[in-house]
Amino acid sequence: MYARLRSRLPRSHAAGAAKLLKEQESCLQGKVWLFFQAGEEILDGAKEALDDGLLEKTHADAAMMIHILSGSPIPAGSICFPAQNGCYASADWYRIDVSGKGGHGAMPQNTISSVNTICAVNAGIQEIMSVGIEPAANAVMTVGELHAGFAGSGNIIPDSAYLAGTIRTFDEGVREKIKASLIQMADNTAAARGANAKVTFSHSAPIAWNDPQTRAFAFRSVQNLLGEQATLDLEQVLGGKFALISASEDFAYISQKIPSAILLLAAGTPAEGYTAPGHNPKTNFNEDVLYIGSACYAAVAMDRLKENH
Repeated sequence: MYARLRSRLPRSHAAGAAKLLKEQESCLQGKVWLFFQAGEEILDGAKEALDDGLLEKTHADAAMMIHILSGSPIPAGSICFPAQNGCYASADWYRIDVSGKGGHGAMPQNTISSVNTICAVNAGIQEIMSVGIEPAANAVMTVGELHAGFAGSGNIIPDSAYLAGTIRTFDEGVREKIKASLIQMADNTAAARGANAKVTFSHSAPIAWNDPQTRAFAFRSVQNLLGEQATLDLEQVLGGKFALISASEDFAYISQKIPSAILLLAAGTPAEGYTAPGHNPKTNFNEDVLYIGSACYAAVAMDRLKENH
């Protein structure tokens, strides 16, 4: 069966599922909606669709997503189930702008250094996480950008500087505490140096929720399709290392609205040359297993409609 599926399905999870479901349309005991989501990389697509009435238009009572998993030791073609309840971390993109007083590098006494200030703010970020948040909180705050001056301006103390990064947590209380601490720390650190700081938050996503009952149903359906060896509960295998995913997923907005199942399709191990994870400039994955994701989408949808009919 799998060989036939591989040869005739598009190399896309949802497109392949659409083909399978269309072929079985007369057997469907309800409606299945396929959501071709845009804007995943900036965490905006699902929220925009919800704001546009996605659930009101479809009247969907459950949802399911499959994400590619590459660069892990899990055999390609396996379907993996992350943790119950919160499984993908929330995300908040932040930027901190610092303004001081620029001037000539030979006369720093006449300036308020935005460089010194932004460096102190960066150090403060590390202190928030090391002493302000419990070690067991499963939270991380990182800095991915830091800018001051311009190429060739080593003799000039710039007026302004900024840094930007992300916050990830598995607890809404911890999430709000980190954001509040970040604002307070940036304000106080800048004020102590005579500068000003402004913290802004842009793209965000809540914690993605893997509904236990919907997850359990999908697990049984996939196991019936693929067998035990290719259906993995990540809470039970590999020491639970992959059960919680510190990356974020804007499907989380949907999972917060209706019961949802979140799955991963293993698509290549480091030993096979697939060393980089998803959303990485060097990522690559085994496209020959994508038909499995299509089959799982279709099977879970059909089984759920049959059970609820």
